[in-house]
Amino acid sequence: MVLGKRSKSADRLTQALQSGDLTRVYLAWLVGRLTGPTQWQHWILKDEKTNTSRVVGRNERSAPKPGAKSAALKVTPVDYGRLGLAELTLAEFQLETGRSHQIRVQSSYEGFPLLGDAKYSAGKSMPDFSRPALHSSKLSFPHPITKERLSFEEPLPQDMEHLRKAP
Repeated sequence: MVLGKRSKSADRLTQALQSGDLTRVYLAWLVGRLTGPTQWQHWILKDEKTNTSRVVGRNERSAPKPGAKSAALKVTPVDYGRLGLAELTLAEFQLETGRSHQIRVQSSYEGFPLLGDAKYSAGKSMPDFSRPALHSSKLSFPHPITKERLSFEEPLPQDMEHLRKAP
């Protein structure tokens, strides 16, 4: 999470996000085997009352419902694992937009729900994991005043790292 202490800094951080100069990279364990890099583009509609989002269209051409917002991300498999009988893919996500629950919603829609994500698993049989297996791993942006590039990286938490070593 990044916050600007002053309105000028907050405005510059917002501009960096909108221009793509603020980059966010996430890692997540997906249920299933994603075989290669891809880009997902959908229209997502958020229901504020239930705090849920859903895909309402597959492409960028026209919004199928009022209030739907374009959602785009790149996903790349980086490793594979298992939990019980379930095959898993450790995937890296680079957000091009930042919609509410975007990674969770788009992954589930594409048939690769996040491990441990009961909210968006769409009734798919899930191996037991105590939480959504999603981790913010990298953040990079220009300092709002000095313009120096700031980069932060955090390794996978132990419960997610352990899945790499699963038999």
